[in-house]
Amino acid sequence: MVRQKKVKAARRAANRSQSELQSKLREQYALLKVQADAYDRGDHIIALSGATTLRVLLHNTNASHALLEQLGLLSTLRYLDTAQHIVPGNLLPNPGLVHMKIEQGIGATFEAPIDNLSPREQISHHCHSNHVALTN
Repeated sequence: MVRQKKVKAARRAANRSQSELQSKLREQYALLKVQADAYDRGDHIIALSGATTLRVLLHNTNASHALLEQLGLLSTLRYLDTAQHIVPGNLLPNPGLVHMKIEQGIGATFEAPIDNLSPREQISHHCHSNHVALTN
């Protein structure tokens, strides 16, 4: 039963016109902007919804067709790589994408230091999805 629903949903998606797909892209972009603004205001629980929106845009497999792939844009994307690169032989944990911030009276939080790091390089979607950013 679940498989039948997925097959029907995939067929509907395959039959969407370019204008429908572009409309969906504008919708997802607007949603992502609202979610990012809420996150920046401190509403960190919205990150879960933001991850779902990014999945709709980017997650592309045999069973899941990224909206950007349906528009022929996924392979053209370039990502800014701000992750600290892993140093081979380093025995300490690599902070990767986030740093821990400890403040008296507030406690520990994690933050992405994207405003404070210089970009390392631009990488393609294929490289980004295969890029190791964290180890333990």
